[in-house]
Amino acid sequence: MITNLLRNTPSPLKSLLRKLSYLVVFSDFKSLMRFYRIDRSCDNLVKLQIRNLNGISVEIRSHSTDPRVVFSTFVRQFHVPPRHLVPADAKNILDSGSNIGLTIAHFSILYPSAKIIGVEMDEENASLCRKNIQFLKVRAKVINAAIWIEDGTVEYDVIENYQDGLSLVGGSTSKTLAKKQVDSIGINSLISAGGPEDMIDLVKMDIKGAEANVLKKNTECAGRVKVIMVECHPPYTREYCRIDLERLGFKTSLHKTHADCVIGEKR
Repeated sequence: MITNLLRNTPSPLKSLLRKLSYLVVFSDFKSLMRFYRIDRSCDNLVKLQIRNLNGISVEIRSHSTDPRVVFSTFVRQFHVPPRHLVPADAKNILDSGSNIGLTIAHFSILYPSAKIIGVEMDEENASLCRKNIQFLKVRAKVINAAIWIEDGTVEYDVIENYQDGLSLVGGSTSKTLAKKQVDSIGINSLISAGGPEDMIDLVKMDIKGAEANVLKKNTECAGRVKVIMVECHPPYTREYCRIDLERLGFKTSLHKTHADCVIGEKR
């Protein structure tokens, strides 16, 4: 109910409704996992044993946005597509915007036959992502790069204690610590990384505003994608996203529980 209200609610009320929705499901959040501290205080890490990962443990950083990522991944599950769109025996998944690897880990449980390639722009996030998916061995890997319109080098702002919202296209803030350079990878190169001729069963795209550019240029390999889920970030709207995906040959729909997510299914 709260999610449906958010779609048609003026901005000043959205923040309050989101906070209320977090409170409503907080008891479910606590039941999903057991917390215990790692005996390495210098690393500032907490280890979590996740029930949705069949008891596998992952690590998050204290004094970071990582707890919010745990919540959105294992409670909200916005990255999970409708069951009928992606079969349980899916073979290839691309996770663009992998953060600390929790969605990759969850995809590995939901789709036990899948090879998963993740892409994460921030070096520190990518390093923790590698630790959190090492149990998958050769089934998964993460590329430390930014999804962009072409292969090359780009720059982004590093923001204090804000590890889950770093963006190529966002404006700087008073909390900006520095600028970092990172390799960029175009969507064509990313899809080709899944295999020269293989079809991609699912692309998850959460790249904090860069989707407005990435879906418009150098997209020839999009024909090899069966299902794509795009999280839209202002000023890029769901309506613009649907236009771009339909131009690429997808039938589009809106995610039932994520107001800003557009799903594209290959026609």
